[in-house]
Amino acid sequence: MNYFLIFASCSSLLLLPSCEKQKALQAECERVETELNNRSQELSSLDAKYAAIGVPPAALEQQRAVLLQNNTKLEQDLKTLSDTCSACEQTLKDARSKVDAYVAKYSR
Repeated sequence: MNYFLIFASCSSLLLLPSCEKQKALQAECERVETELNNRSQELSSLDAKYAAIGVPPAALEQQRAVLLQNNTKLEQDLKTLSDTCSACEQTLKDARSKVDAYVAKYSR
């Protein structure tokens, strides 16, 4: 967000006479209301599109929640497998060094 522009616009509003401040604030309120109405219409049209396909928006939210739970479980399983694999690799390194020592000792 561009805070400098917000600060500049707010400071300019403070320097305006009170009548001009009211007009500027009223114009800003109208702009915000218009933007809010536009976004509300976009949401309504998206809901209508989903309803036309036969998928209610609540079902999509439930599906997303289930997918997030599955993703979390899979990530935990992957971490567990990764930890197990790391432990096995360390065990193999230790065993390899013991085998090499044994071969060196008895191969003479």
